[in-house]
Amino acid sequence: MEVEEARDDFGKSGSGRRGHFPALKSSREERSRNAGESPRSVNNWRSDVATYGPTRKTMAQNTRRCSTRIMPSDAAVPSSQLDMLGVIVDYLFPDVDAYEAALYIFLFRKSLFIGETSVRIGKRSISDGFVRGARGGGDGNRGGHSVNYAHLSESLKSLERKGCIQSGDTTREGTLYTVVLPTDIASVAARMSAVSRGPPAASDYFTDPLRRKEVFERDRWLCQYCGERLNPDTATLDHFIPQSRGGDHRKENLRSACLMCNSIKSGKSYDEAAPLLLQSVAQRRVKAG
Repeated sequence: MEVEEARDDFGKSGSGRRGHFPALKSSREERSRNAGESPRSVNNWRSDVATYGPTRKTMAQNTRRCSTRIMPSDAAVPSSQLDMLGVIVDYLFPDVDAYEAALYIFLFRKSLFIGETSVRIGKRSISDGFVRGARGGGDGNRGGHSVNYAHLSESLKSLERKGCIQSGDTTREGTLYTVVLPTDIASVAARMSAVSRGPPAASDYFTDPLRRKEVFERDRWLCQYCGERLNPDTATLDHFIPQSRGGDHRKENLRSACLMCNSIKSGKSYDEAAPLLLQSVAQRRVKAG
């Protein structure tokens, strides 16, 4: 009996389920008027959806509401970051292999992309977030391949040698990697400078077949590093000052070279390549008897 009286009082007060919730009803009607809907459309929304399913208008409104809650107003990628991606692809990729390029982009995403200059991360975390997608690895990967930590370590060292990253101290949380801004990488800056300068078309002796022949004839069809006799099938042109360091296609910067010497000299200054070139020449002479 007491329960029934309490139930009746609860309903009469207007605050129970049988009540009309006047405050809530008025607020709903106010929201509906602000949204340009009739009060009835809001009050009967649940029954309408149950009977007819959500209308296109309702679905679109819900989508907009969810998007407003989930996506921040500045969710779009800033143009400066997209510009940096263009710099990476156009000017850094020629100096790194595919694995190193993907690894640099991964570290870039974890640091500079979100406004940080460095990221502390362990090789296991790198393998979980990067190696699985790049080469396949880890127990959770469908490919089932094991992670090659030796290759990962060598790639990180190679990026550091090329001035793309700088490694710091190592803690239990991982190694601190400072990611160099693409435009601050020496090879990238030199390549961008060379492109912006743009050698005149008349001075391009590298891409024009007839002008290439002029360089070979100037050098008497001899490799300028080992003296080997060249022919149209074995002759190549080497940039004495590498393109990555601002070298251009002018005749004065090109040298006739054999395939072997060109591959050794590629990307290096003459002083850096000289010991390797001499070693290669000595080895070839020994093999020749």
